[in-house]
Amino acid sequence: MAPSVRFGRRAFLVCLACRIPGVIRGNLLCMTMLSFRVPDEDAAEVQRWADALGIERSEILRDALHRHLVVLNGEADAQRWEGQPATEAERSLEAIADWGPAEDWSDWGDAEG
Repeated sequence: MAPSVRFGRRAFLVCLACRIPGVIRGNLLCMTMLSFRVPDEDAAEVQRWADALGIERSEILRDALHRHLVVLNGEADAQRWEGQPATEAERSLEAIADWGPAEDWSDWGDAEG
């Protein structure tokens, strides 16, 4: 059996799963054990949600961790962008980026369907 961490009277297995990009559930190829403390109220709420959704607590925690890391990485990316803006070569396509529609479809407004 995998090791667990005790939180008051509750024990949790907290794992970060290696998975195919964009897939949170399934395809657990490898796992690293993570542990952290949470208030008893949060532990009880995680258990209620796990029971209601019919999934393991660790899946809820993996998903929450993944979502939080996505937010943090987005914020870090924005800071990198501000610190090192696009070069002229990278911005060379800006002039053609707003071409609009490839054709004028305004005369199709009276077309019968």
